[in-house]
Amino acid sequence: MALPSGKKVNAELHTSLLTTSKELNCASWKQVYSACFGRIVGSQATYRKVICGGKPITPSYADGKVFFDDKHFPAQILGVVSNKVWTWGFAHPIEAPDACFQLATEIQDFGRKFNLQPLKESVQPLGKGFLAEHLAVTGVGISKNFYCYCKIEEKDYDLYVAFSKLPSAVFNPVKADTFFKLAARSFPMFNVEHRTFVESLLLWNGVSYEWKLKKLLAHFDEDIELSFEDDDGIPRVFAMKII
Repeated sequence: MALPSGKKVNAELHTSLLTTSKELNCASWKQVYSACFGRIVGSQATYRKVICGGKPITPSYADGKVFFDDKHFPAQILGVVSNKVWTWGFAHPIEAPDACFQLATEIQDFGRKFNLQPLKESVQPLGKGFLAEHLAVTGVGISKNFYCYCKIEEKDYDLYVAFSKLPSAVFNPVKADTFFKLAARSFPMFNVEHRTFVESLLLWNGVSYEWKLKKLLAHFDEDIELSFEDDDGIPRVFAMKII
């Protein structure tokens, strides 16, 4: 998405860029992935601190749950990775109750609606910068429900599971310092469109912001200014500061 010449956005908590933006191209894999990653990056970081915390993760296929020691949550099978190939849950790659594949069906419906190859086909080869994490992030991010996800290493495959009914604190909005850390880490490590990622994260956290030429001012508990530049027609953040 190109930079707007000037725009003020008043965001309500837990607003999805996928459903509200008129500029976002849902037929673009990179834009959809970036929007989904922006939505879930904060809650994923929080869940790892307050739920996971290094605890062993155990799936219970019989009753459709995932366990973190004595805590357990309803599970959805996102996908299975074996021999560098991802198989979506809607292909039922493992045995589990039918209720465990509802999210995967939602993902496939989205892929078919917008003709997104990575989401509509049962099997996806991995490699060349296309990772299982990208698919898991997008699968969780497009849902209207509140999920986190994890990877469980089995003997012959890796299982990616989404889970719900988490404490509401997991989805609390992040503060300025956390946003700064998440953005600074994500830009060099993940192949995201910067504007899409930033606006998605701000909307999901209910943070109002405004555009001034090539700068975005986000109104957290402290204001953050992000400066953008053009990188082959795509806006890229080259500087951030808390002001």
